[in-house]
Amino acid sequence: MISVGKLRSSDRVAWEELFRGYIDFYERAESSEMYDRAWREFEADTRMHALGAWLAGRLVGITHFLIHPSTSGPDVCFLHWNTHESNATARRLYDKVAENRGFIRYQIGL
Repeated sequence: MISVGKLRSSDRVAWEELFRGYIDFYERAESSEMYDRAWREFEADTRMHALGAWLAGRLVGITHFLIHPSTSGPDVCFLHWNTHESNATARRLYDKVAENRGFIRYQIGL
């Protein structure tokens, strides 16, 4: 049985291993400071949030999310559901639990 809940301080090493796997999958490289900064944000639990999935006491999945105020309705939760169009495994899961509304995301560095 999988259990889901907030990450604990003791999950730091396992979380980073999973997150590094995600970063590696997309052939990116990030500094140790990025992982430290992200973990501090998750521990503060004010702007960015994280949940973990445990199977037999072992952290096997993570998700990062934020709450986004909306000008035209209730606030919305943005999960870490961005994936490359070629990531068929993730897309199968996302198609089961969410709706692809056809929006394309554009991004610019600040």
